[in-house]
Amino acid sequence: MEDWSYQEDFKQILIKRILGLKEGYRQNLALLGDESVGKTALVCRIISELDDKQIIPIFIRARKESCESFILRFCGTLLYAFLKSRSPETELNQDINYLIRSAENIIPKTISGIKTIQKNLEKRKYDELFIELLSILDLLFEESAKFTLVIFDEFHLLEKMPVKNLYREWAKKIILQKNTMYILISSAKFKSNQILLEKLSLLFGNFEKIEFNYLDLKKSECLIKEILSPLTIEKSNIDFIINFTCGHPFYIHLIASKLKDHLKIENANKNQSEYIVEVLGKLLFDKWGILNQKFISLLNNTIDNDKHSYDIIPLLLALSEGNTRIKELMQISHQPRKDINSKLQKLIEKDIVIRNGDFFKISDPMFLFWLRFIYQERLKSFDFSRNTQIKFFEGKIRQMLKEFILNSQKTITERLTDLFSLFNDEAIQIEKSKIRLSRFREIKPLNLEGRSLNFAIIARSSDFLWIVAIKTSGAIEEKDVLDFSQECKKYKTRSQHRILVTFDDIDTNARLLAKEQKILTWNVASLNSILDLYNKPRLLL
Repeated sequence: MEDWSYQEDFKQILIKRILGLKEGYRQNLALLGDESVGKTALVCRIISELDDKQIIPIFIRARKESCESFILRFCGTLLYAFLKSRSPETELNQDINYLIRSAENIIPKTISGIKTIQKNLEKRKYDELFIELLSILDLLFEESAKFTLVIFDEFHLLEKMPVKNLYREWAKKIILQKNTMYILISSAKFKSNQILLEKLSLLFGNFEKIEFNYLDLKKSECLIKEILSPLTIEKSNIDFIINFTCGHPFYIHLIASKLKDHLKIENANKNQSEYIVEVLGKLLFDKWGILNQKFISLLNNTIDNDKHSYDIIPLLLALSEGNTRIKELMQISHQPRKDINSKLQKLIEKDIVIRNGDFFKISDPMFLFWLRFIYQERLKSFDFSRNTQIKFFEGKIRQMLKEFILNSQKTITERLTDLFSLFNDEAIQIEKSKIRLSRFREIKPLNLEGRSLNFAIIARSSDFLWIVAIKTSGAIEEKDVLDFSQECKKYKTRSQHRILVTFDDIDTNARLLAKEQKILTWNVASLNSILDLYNKPRLLL
């Protein structure tokens, strides 16, 4: 049985918004996130469990198809969902003409509208037909008093249809449709954000945007343990999986499920980390491995129809090796800044690369690893035997495991010192705040004896003083903020970055007090995002 507890927060938000439709509170939603983070699966689960005959869910997966095909599919899905809402146990033939005959005496106006659309398909007046199609939802409410919940999965593909001003006309319609709620789902984050910001930004009927990010540390650990149950593995191996996947639920599911299969079959004498090496080899290295196939397809789609594709692959490989700043990429490629920026922008628009201030980074941690240690090695290897290449790959995994365990044995203060020593005046953005990572001339631990904060560090540059404290257990409270503020006031340097980091949460009043005291409050994910930029292992529980 699949574990869904890690999505419980999202589930409650969606159910609240859907049920609010009946109470006259219509809030459209846009769910954005990487492929396979669970957006569509969660929505499908909710609507399958939705026991409310007043709300008709209409799920349409947008795809590359003719306008005629889309319109007929929409009408068929609508009628099928309506008839099922009246009689869930009835077996229905999935033929649109059969569905029209079955509903004709119940919702004659709606059926008349659908028949008109069918006739007008021959005239190919697609601009009018799309709006007529959406108007069917209003007729259905008028006749049945049933609300409609329209879900467009990968909605950004709708713009492939030959409809002029599709989003402008749709936006006008959305404002008036008080009895229809839209849920838009998309894995194309860059494109979808542009559409929502520029084309579906409405005065009324705005879309509430919900971003499905990777799992936090607690949810990642819980998910791994749930999948492996009743089997157990060492904490260090759980932490390695979390760090390796960065909390991506699909990758966690895949690795933990395969690992469980290995642990069931194999004897228990082998070191558990060796099972992880074997699993990653089957997924990432083997020709038919799921992730190997996924990344080959992603790479092929990236370079298809791109006349500069011969430049894209070296750029991706350079990024995978940790060359994440423009100057480094210019030195490696011997290309001008303008050309590098142009290629990076294309990769950003495809959600393959993300930018954070001065840094450019491959967005998918597993794709980055595959590029660096599998694809690149295959390109440059003189020995094409599988045995040679798999030995190299397994050696890299073992080395990563060893380095990860060595890093995890360091104190948080030591980890922060290592990280801060890498700063070189780069600009980044953390939680909507722009910040410059100063080049420090002095970094040392700060003793907060008697305070509830566990670790602290102080770092000096020529013009800035950073004071960072971390609370590893329990929420940050007002007392923590006041203690930290008093500590910071001991230092007379005006230009200070005061940062409180929590592994847990922060009390609302404490957050307000911190803002008043000019203290930045980060969760550990913010600190880990900086470690990611410098290719350093994450801080885990």
